[in-house]
Amino acid sequence: AHLNSSTVPDGLSTVAVAAGPAANDQKLRSGPLVGTRVVDMSSVVSGPMATSVLADQGAEVIKVEAPKSPDMTRGLGPAPTKGLGAMYATLNRGKRSVTLDVQKPKGLELLKRLVSKSDVVVQNYRPGVAEKLGVDYASLCLVNPDIIVLSISGFGPTGPYADLRVYDQVVQAMSGVTTIMSDGAGQPAMFHNLIVDKVTSLNAAQAVTAALLAKSQGKGGQNIQLSMMDAAMHFLFPDAYWNKVWPDIAPIATEWREIAQRSTYDASDGRVSISATDARQMWGLLEVTGLTEHRSDSFGKMRAAALEKIRAVLKTMTKQDIFDICQRHGVPCGMFQTLDEALSDPQVRHCGTVEEHVHPEGGRYRASRPPAQFARTPSCVQGPAPLMGVDNAEVLKELGLSTAEVEGLRKEGVI
Repeated sequence: AHLNSSTVPDGLSTVAVAAGPAANDQKLRSGPLVGTRVVDMSSVVSGPMATSVLADQGAEVIKVEAPKSPDMTRGLGPAPTKGLGAMYATLNRGKRSVTLDVQKPKGLELLKRLVSKSDVVVQNYRPGVAEKLGVDYASLCLVNPDIIVLSISGFGPTGPYADLRVYDQVVQAMSGVTTIMSDGAGQPAMFHNLIVDKVTSLNAAQAVTAALLAKSQGKGGQNIQLSMMDAAMHFLFPDAYWNKVWPDIAPIATEWREIAQRSTYDASDGRVSISATDARQMWGLLEVTGLTEHRSDSFGKMRAAALEKIRAVLKTMTKQDIFDICQRHGVPCGMFQTLDEALSDPQVRHCGTVEEHVHPEGGRYRASRPPAQFARTPSCVQGPAPLMGVDNAEVLKELGLSTAEVEGLRKEGVI
């Protein structure tokens, strides 16, 4: 059933499905990865966000947690009920949930039975932990030679930092993110978001799909190692590291912080970002502000002569007026928007970027739709995030266990 448009708050798509396809009903799933099974042994952000992308694209993702050690994100953010913190609900939508204590022989044996019927395993243990538990690639490919195992770590499986405990902020500091975020006094600063976790997760999702393609071409399964440090530096290299690309060429004195500041202008009711990067766009900005007497063929001369006058004129205008008139003159411009303003943005509403669904236990929730829109194999929010262990009985019965055996495992603390 669809939500009635009159009940959908501003900023939400009115095409949202009330409950969404059930995550455990494979016949209702859609997307290019339908028919692929992923065992998600990861936690927090880098792994779960990667597997949520795979789930959105149709893969059956089975999230595996230890019975007494749930994913910490279950407790992060507002929650309608225990275990459905906002971060967890977003990162684990469309998945099934199984609890297995792989430190117990029966739990490890069940995990391996699950892997034997799967295509991919994703984990983000510190190097050495998977080997200790017996869930590393070498162990798992013994039960499924074609398995693809993606292992995410902070700094890689070897080296002086391999064993360190790592979170997003640690890699921000080590990779140079904090340098490019430095303030006017040169004081390094954190990016106020889990940017390294997220860019790692997108690399992880792409790596899995590439490995699945290789497997479909007869090249079998494989082990994939992905470090957050590598992902962060790869992400930063085109611009932040551009003075390091050609070691025999003198660097260009360019501060990305200054570029960002130069593109930021005050309005009467907020701020806008205007990226006039060539003479034609600068002409348009002069027309926007009524300063056409400064028009010339030189972008640099125009900017130097008129910049402060442009700032003064824009301060008398609302950000919406600046945005509207810049669009008419072909000048790239965006308004600084709050989260609520972004939710209500007419383009966001038009595209259905944010949907509203109903969780069977938590009630209404918002979800961003999958950004990649496939014409022939459409992806979607396949279902809500699962409560912990909610699919234990069903998944274990699919592995051939009886109801009595499942109950026995529960009493033993295996599940």
